[in-house]
Amino acid sequence: MSFATYEPEGAALMFGGLTDLATQTTANDSWLYYFANDTWVYLDSADGPPAREEAAFAVDQTDGIGLLFGGVAPNFSSGNVSGTIIWRDTWEFNFHTNRWKAVITSTAPSARYGASLVWDSSDDEFFLFGGCSFSCDSDTWEFSPSTSQWEPVTATGVEPEARAGASFAWDPGSDRGVLYGGYTFDTNGGYLVYSDTHELLPDGEWLASEPSAAGAAPEYQPEPVYDDPSTWANFPGCNAMTLWGGSISLSAPPEFVYVIMPSNDSPAEFQCWGPGAGPPPPGPPPPCSRQSFLDILVLDAITGQPIPNATVEISGQCLPGILHTDLQGYADFTTNTPDNISINVSAAYYHGRSTYYNYTYDNSTANDTTLTRVVQVDLQPYPALNVQVLGNDGGTFYVPVEGAAIELDNFTIVATTEADGWGNATGLSEFNELAIVSATAANYSTNWKVVAIPYTGEVNVTLTLLKAGYLTVVVVDSVSGDPIGGATGTITRLDPGLPAPFRYTTGPDGSFTVELPEGNYSATAGATGYLNNNTGGRGFLGWVAPDTITVKLTPERGSNESVRLQDAFTGAPIAGGYVRFGDGAPIRTGADGWANATDLLPPGRMLVLGTATGYLPNSTTIIVAYLTNLPPVTLNLTPTCDGACAGGGHSGNGPGGSPFLPTGGASLALLLAAPGVLVVAGALYAIGLSARRGTRAREASGSQAPGA
Repeated sequence: MSFATYEPEGAALMFGGLTDLATQTTANDSWLYYFANDTWVYLDSADGPPAREEAAFAVDQTDGIGLLFGGVAPNFSSGNVSGTIIWRDTWEFNFHTNRWKAVITSTAPSARYGASLVWDSSDDEFFLFGGCSFSCDSDTWEFSPSTSQWEPVTATGVEPEARAGASFAWDPGSDRGVLYGGYTFDTNGGYLVYSDTHELLPDGEWLASEPSAAGAAPEYQPEPVYDDPSTWANFPGCNAMTLWGGSISLSAPPEFVYVIMPSNDSPAEFQCWGPGAGPPPPGPPPPCSRQSFLDILVLDAITGQPIPNATVEISGQCLPGILHTDLQGYADFTTNTPDNISINVSAAYYHGRSTYYNYTYDNSTANDTTLTRVVQVDLQPYPALNVQVLGNDGGTFYVPVEGAAIELDNFTIVATTEADGWGNATGLSEFNELAIVSATAANYSTNWKVVAIPYTGEVNVTLTLLKAGYLTVVVVDSVSGDPIGGATGTITRLDPGLPAPFRYTTGPDGSFTVELPEGNYSATAGATGYLNNNTGGRGFLGWVAPDTITVKLTPERGSNESVRLQDAFTGAPIAGGYVRFGDGAPIRTGADGWANATDLLPPGRMLVLGTATGYLPNSTTIIVAYLTNLPPVTLNLTPTCDGACAGGGHSGNGPGGSPFLPTGGASLALLLAAPGVLVVAGALYAIGLSARRGTRAREASGSQAPGA
């Protein structure tokens, strides 16, 4: 797993690791451990690195940013791809926000796992060494938080051999790193485990170090070991790199804690490996058997000024206590010792912080009523927002605007500008995020800007407000001209720039008025029972001059249509028939044969079908539109026949049936299209009838014309 501590917050992060040896399953969960109350807290890692083990991880103690690189997932699976994946990505963990962020770099070390990573507190940079993939590496890389980029280090001196799993810690006193142990692969694919010690200087020079054992080997000399937890611990009387446990090739994990300390003669030289330097310290007195003085000094981390009335809470094995700082920033405790004391400090408009003080061994061997130990705690202030608001009347002159309201995107007023146009908001609870800062003042348009609110520090913003004019939108009925109250719509500036489109609602008088800067605007509108006007009107808002946009809405009513059914032969109206308009319900015709429909929708072509008992149906097509009265339509219905129509019979129910009319559709069309032809047709019919009668007479007398 990856594990490191951020000392100023008294918290440590654990990420990922191998969770099942049989299935080679790895995790991507993140856990925070708080030393103040010995508590683990699970973090949602949805936005964190993918699952892996043996990723390099170290923490920038200045800014509270953890850096993670590489690692391996032996049992990786994504979609149709599965197998082992060796990572090459870089991630940052922010201890202030408890969030992960992927870092995009132009260059980076090759994909690897088991690399050693350390934070150089003197030069504010990370150093990474070694790691393995298909083979092991011995290269050194540098990562700068200021640029978020990796750079290869041109190493000099005696470089360590290629390896992974080496312990790596940075000694701030001698300003160098100490590397111990690790493993590589031998020619047979087995592990070759190291027990050598190397030092890294900030300029990239490696030194081979051969510290002796403080006692009889192997008791005080670390064995060949890898993956052993290590750190540089600055305890009273023990400024040393510590090693514990780990994996070795030939026996069980070591049972000792080993330390390597700078020599008394030269802090840049390391004297020996062992349980400590000099005579062993005396045994600790019983807990809470002594009394000591402890002063907590709370200062502003930016200004160095004392913070009065800060809350200071101490807790440990002995009696807990809560005090508040005085005007000089001090909280004075008389506490029982020895004890490992957790100190939690909080103050209004400041980020809280936890730290520790150990009253153990040499500093708590007797009652001490003369020496007061001072622990300084620097608190980072919440971010501050300084906004300057200037007014402009359309020319080149700007004036400070007094009384402008400064708001954040949650519409909370955080400040009001003074006579010089400045508004100052301190102690913002929003930080590490983007926020919309806006300014509003009477007779001016609103202006805003998106800014990044930092974790601490100040943000300066200048907003210019334009002298506003009044724009009125009036929404009316396009037919009656009556105002429409409660209509809603959008006002859009057609010129580039602010303000953005916004919605409005008309009052009972159908109007809406707003202050806006000079420009071209359009408005759309909609209301219940009306068609939306998406094209809207258009108006020009002159400088400090009112203008009005009128938006007309068409009532959502369709076409009116009247259809008459009549007998195709006699022209008589057909009462009791039915007319269907589209998919609507049939409408019964009255005594005059008319069926009337109103508000026919939707717009477009609509089929009109006429039916009546004893008649063949007939249909036509009309064009339906909004708010239209269509011309009347007549549908001629042809009577149905039982086969006797041509012989003088007619089974239709329409009045005035005639035995002389043919039943064919073509003949009907001829009669309807040219009624005057009826005389000619009648004459021809009479001639034919006379001829047929003569033939029948001849047939009756037994005489027949040839070929008859």
